[in-house]
Amino acid sequence: MAEEPQAPPSTRLGEETGEHDDGLSAFVGVRPRLFGIAYRMLGSAAESEDVVQAFGCGGSLRIGSG
Repeated sequence: MAEEPQAPPSTRLGEETGEHDDGLSAFVGVRPRLFGIAYRMLGSAAESEDVVQAFGCGGSLRIGSG
């Protein structure tokens, strides 16, 4: 089985000033795991990154129709 790609480094808001809110810190902490789960489901690093970004931006994802 092929090795799973690593999540790209995240861009951390407030990195220059050291300001992070709790939600952002939590997201940054689980981002690699979310990427891994999405990659195993989708099989595409690009699509997985899109899903993680949508999740991090507070977007909602719907599976299926209806």
